[in-house]
Formats: sequence, structure tokens, C-alpha cells
Amino acid sequence: MKIIISIIILQLSIYSFSFAKEYTGVVTPLIKSRISSGSGADYNGVIIHVARIGEIFKPEILNSNNKVVQKGTPLVVLNHAYWEGSALLAKSRVNAAIAALRTAKDDYYRYKKLVVAHSESMMLLEDRRAKYFTAITNLENCKIHLMQANAILKSCFTIAPFEGIVDKVFLSSGLAVKQPQVIEISQLNPIGINVKMPREEAYKVNLNTPVTIYSLRTGKAYGVYNKNTILSDNGLTFIAENSQDLAYQGKTTDGLIIRHHKDIHNVYPFPYKNMLSVPLNSIMKDSRGSFVWAAKENKTNTPGGSMKSVFKIEKIYIISANIKARIAGFQELEALKDPGKLDKTSIILSNPPENLKDGELIYTDLERYIFMPGDRIKVIIGK
Repeated sequence: MKIIISIIILQLSIYSFSFAKEYTGVVTPLIKSRISSGSGADYNGVIIHVARIGEIFKPEILNSNNKVVQKGTPLVVLNHAYWEGSALLAKSRVNAAIAALRTAKDDYYRYKKLVVAHSESMMLLEDRRAKYFTAITNLENCKIHLMQANAILKSCFTIAPFEGIVDKVFLSSGLAVKQPQVIEISQLNPIGINVKMPREEAYKVNLNTPVTIYSLRTGKAYGVYNKNTILSDNGLTFIAENSQDLAYQGKTTDGLIIRHHKDIHNVYPFPYKNMLSVPLNSIMKDSRGSFVWAAKENKTNTPGGSMKSVFKIEKIYIISANIKARIAGFQELEALKDPGKLDKTSIILSNPPENLKDGELIYTDLERYIFMPGDRIKVIIGK
């Protein structure tokens, strides 16, 4: 028995790492994908929004009833007014078909009674019967057209399929002729760590082999999903969990909750009449008028300057000039007749969180994950 155990241990040592060895791993997305857009219908559609290069995006989250509990990031959006009209028209045709079916059904059953009473001919009854079943068919056809119209309307919004980053933008706006490729995206979570090694060494890495990876961003040690390790052409690709390192999320200072918010923008010069402008989705309204949430005592766009990652916010009232412009497909700007206290160095919040108050704290940072594609990191295999 002891001899058998010794042989097994000897065999395992041959096919495993008996000591720790350091490698250099390259962070590599497991999925890279190019997103196309366009309706595929007679009217191709016009692209009005494209996620910007470098934008971090999230997928939508659904509950057990398939209802959206957390909205996903829109990557590409077509102008949907045309298909909203088509969907409304299809809906009205369904309603009209329902009414026509009720009438046809009532006629059919009324004529059945009249034929029994010898008050109408069988020929007229057959005619009403045919119209009744034609109305049923018409209603089903209208329902199918409504489903198709809603499907095309939904396709106007390409929502992020996973956690990732926008690598390239091929088309920022314009007519989506023949469903063109619009952007290229990479998955960030989970993430791959490619380690070059001879095939003989790769075969020695098994479920019993300890693996530790180190982040360039945090300097901390992390594990991998051992069971999902991939044998690649030049070695191994380990798969690891990846996330944003939100250092201040949820912490409090002076009793105030620090909220993380990524949609931070500067105030833009408007390309008309020498006015300032802000993103359209930064403008809020209350009983006093239109306002934006701006950073208090925090600036950007200053020579040799920097900005704080944690800052207080304040409500600044503005007056719109009712003029709009679009920047490269990903930002719609509203010109300001009166910018209030805003200037070109101001920092403002787009899509601000709900229930904000003057003096609350916001935390923002460059959009980075613990592991980013292209990072060359330390990987320790064995022990």
C-alpha cells in the first residue's frame, strides 16, 4: 500500500509545479466584438448616439420576471422617432382589428339564429362566417406586425452585452446604411491573463497548482478561476475576476455619504455666438428654474492644474439659449444664455444621482479596472 501511494505522489510531482516560479502575464480580454447597427428594414435609420472611446460600460440586470432592475449602458442609439410612429400605427391597427372581430363575431352568431328562425338564408350565414374567420386572421396578422414593429424599435438601442470598454469608434453618427460596423468593444470582467510558457510546463499546471496574480493598479495579490484555465498557443490564459477599484465608495466624512459618479464633464465652448454650453443630460429643473450640479471649489482645464477626486457639489441656476449641438455622436450640448456662476473651468455632473443636496460629496476617478488590457503583471505559479 505504501509503495502504491509513493508511486502516485511521484507521478503527481512529475506533472505539477514542485516550486514557485515567476512569470510575466499580459492582461488580455477574453472577448473582443464589433457592434453593427441599422434596422435592416426599408429605412436604415440614423445613428444619433455612440459611446465614446474609453467609456466603461455595464450590462442591464434583469430580475426573475425578466424585468430590468438596473439599466445597461447604451452603446449605439438610432433615431427612433420613425419606428415609434410605426409601433403606434401597428398598435392602432390591432385595436381596429379587435373591434372588427367583435362586429364580425356578433354578425355571425346573429345570422346563425336568424337562419334557425328561417329569417335569413344559409348563403348569407356562410358569408358572415367567412368574414368572422377573416377578422380572426386579420387580428393575428396585426399582432404579428405589432411584434415586428416593437422588435425594430427595441433594436434602435444597442445595450452593452457585458462589462467592458469601448476600444474604437468607426462611425460616430449618420445614416446606418447596410448595418455598418460602429464600435469595437472588449470585455473587462472576467478578464484573461496570458502567460507564455513551453507546452511541457503548461501541462504541469493543474487544479492543485497555486496561482497568484498581482495588479499594477493596486499592487495587491489576487486569485484566478483555476477550473477555467485555457491552454493557448503560446502557454496558458488564466481567467480572473475584475472590477473597478472604488476607493471611497460608501465611506463617510463629517457624516456625509460619498457617492461615486462617473459622468463628470467640463463646461464646453459652444460653436456659435461665443456662448458656453453644458451636456443636455446635466440640466435639471425645479420650481425656481433650470440648474446643474457643479463641483464646489474644484476646477479643471487649467494650465498646470489638476482636479480633486472627492468634492462637494452645489446647485447652480442657468438660463438656456434653446440652441443645441452634438459632439461626435456621444454628447448633446445645450447653449447657455446665462451660465450663472459657471465658466470654462467648471466641473458638472451629467445624469446626476437622485435626491442630491447642496454640500454632498461626490467621488470620481479615471475609468480604470483592477486589471486593464495590455497590463504586464507578475504571475506566481506553484509554491
